[in-house]
Amino acid sequence: MTTVFGDAIISHVSGRPHSHQAVFEILSTEGFETAIEEITQWDGYAPTPLYSLKALAESLSVGEVLYKDEGARFGLGSFKALGGAYAALRVLHKHISFTLSHEVSFKDIRSGKSYRKRRVIL
Repeated sequence: MTTVFGDAIISHVSGRPHSHQAVFEILSTEGFETAIEEITQWDGYAPTPLYSLKALAESLSVGEVLYKDEGARFGLGSFKALGGAYAALRVLHKHISFTLSHEVSFKDIRSGKSYRKRRVIL
C-alpha cells in the first residue's frame, strides 16, 4: 500500500437519506441537454482535459486516478464559473423573452438577433 494519506481516519457520517433526485428538480434532462448544446457553442469552449495519474493509482492500488484540469476553462480556473455564466444567460434569456413578448433562442441572443428586433431590451 502507500503512506500517501498517513494517519488519515476514514469514517462514515450517517445523515438523512436522500432521494438523489435533486439534480432533476433543479435542471431537467431536457434542460441539461439544452445547457450542453448552448455552452459548447460559446467562443473559447473546449472539453476539459483529463490526465491519468498512473503512478498515484499504482501507489494506491487502484485501477485509475484521473485529474480533471479546469485551469484553462475560459481563463477562469474553475468549472463553477461556467455554471454561473450559464445561469446568468438563462436569466437574460427569460428577461428578453418576456420583454419581447415571445420566446427567443439562445442562438438569437448570441447572434444579437433579439437585440436587433428591439433596440432597448433592458
